[in-house]
Amino acid sequence: CRDRAKLVPRSLSGCREYIDDTNNIYDELVSLLPKVIDTLKEHGKMQEFLSFNRLLSEDKFPLDNIAFLLFLDVVRWLSLEETATRMRYSDEVKCFWRTGLRLFHGRFLRFMGGPKNKGQIVYDEATPGYLDPQKSKINFVVPDRRSLKDENKMVDGNTPRILDKMISNVSATDKDKLRTYKMCVDGKKINPCSSGDVNLWGYEDAPTYNDKQTRLDTEMDYFNDIQSKLDKFLKAGHVLTSSLDDSDIDCITETCRTSITILSHRIKDLRQLKLKNEIFLNKLMSKCDNDWKNSQYAMVISTIRTNVYLIDNCIDDLLQANEKLCKNAALTSSMPSLYQDSSVIRLQNQQNIVCLENNGNEETDTAVIKQRTNTWHEIREKSIATGSTINKAIGLDGLKKQKEFILQKTGKMEPPVISSELQQKFDYGTENEINAVATLVSTVLPAFCPSGCFFEEGCYVEHTGNTPLLTVSGR
Repeated sequence: CRDRAKLVPRSLSGCREYIDDTNNIYDELVSLLPKVIDTLKEHGKMQEFLSFNRLLSEDKFPLDNIAFLLFLDVVRWLSLEETATRMRYSDEVKCFWRTGLRLFHGRFLRFMGGPKNKGQIVYDEATPGYLDPQKSKINFVVPDRRSLKDENKMVDGNTPRILDKMISNVSATDKDKLRTYKMCVDGKKINPCSSGDVNLWGYEDAPTYNDKQTRLDTEMDYFNDIQSKLDKFLKAGHVLTSSLDDSDIDCITETCRTSITILSHRIKDLRQLKLKNEIFLNKLMSKCDNDWKNSQYAMVISTIRTNVYLIDNCIDDLLQANEKLCKNAALTSSMPSLYQDSSVIRLQNQQNIVCLENNGNEETDTAVIKQRTNTWHEIREKSIATGSTINKAIGLDGLKKQKEFILQKTGKMEPPVISSELQQKFDYGTENEINAVATLVSTVLPAFCPSGCFFEEGCYVEHTGNTPLLTVSGR
């Protein structure tokens, strides 16, 4: 006759466990087995289950196997009556997830965890704080990231130094007591298209990683402060511009100006980063045949193309943010009617711009001769230097270029042929000058200098005797 132990249920992690109750566990397993077999056969898992139990009976299955421990966590999870706040994890499992987090970061945890109960509260399938684990869609039961914080780190911080804790740990595990070790250096190779956001402890090119991080923290603090001020502003009932006093208007204008400055610097950085990515992308594409998707660089090329796409989207968002900031500043200014948010601006309708006529002659003051007219070009041709060539003329571009400039002006050397690529850039700048002026008079001036006016100018000529020495065009 078998001795039957007393049934002792205990709640651990929200599920029921039976302690010192072999006979009752045996009876429960016998009663569950027919249904278990039917379910396994229905899903085609009977053979694996039978092999698993055979290995257990022969003591051939390693019970410390990490896959088995993770499976047990899934069992505990699905046995919970409430959400995962009562879930507990073994040290072995935590070590596994902590290692994965260090190697592959948060993306690893999110992928391994699955969607869980995502969306159930939104669709009224669950109540906040009472999520049903049995309705969750999980891959593995992943601990909360905060619980994976390693309190006993062998390496603290990023400063280069002798790692005493690591050496002590290696020495303690040296069974043979050889006390002989190889020394290695953990170097860093920076990707050619990297933005430089790699911490080289001050040895990287300026701005350093710490400089960039400080800049980011400062800007984030600034925008967070703006958000808190805006919330108080709205709570005070200041919704219409008519309810604002002069101090409020000055505050809004200065805030918009500072914000636009910060975002514009970020746009400049993003464009430079995009250029680096595109240069590196073109370099890789040149190494591939027509079908780059089947080349060895396929993954890298795909990643860079994605980065360029994301950068473009970010630049567009920042430009839209700048436009909204200019609009808000203009609407609170003394001349809100000057602001135009249309994509097409008619300069003749703008009250803050004075344009020149298209004609002119040699007797006319050069300051009122419209640029790029025949008269304007003739004046520039007679001058020794212009605003575009003054650096070469006085040697700021180097002695070699200064000599070449003098030889060209004296007719002893033919001027260099401008490449099609460089000419294309010149043409782009010339064609878009009018767009820059339109943006200035319809957006920038109404927002930050409502009383200002833009005057178009021709050019100014400095003479040495009767000889035109320098011609500089204005705007």
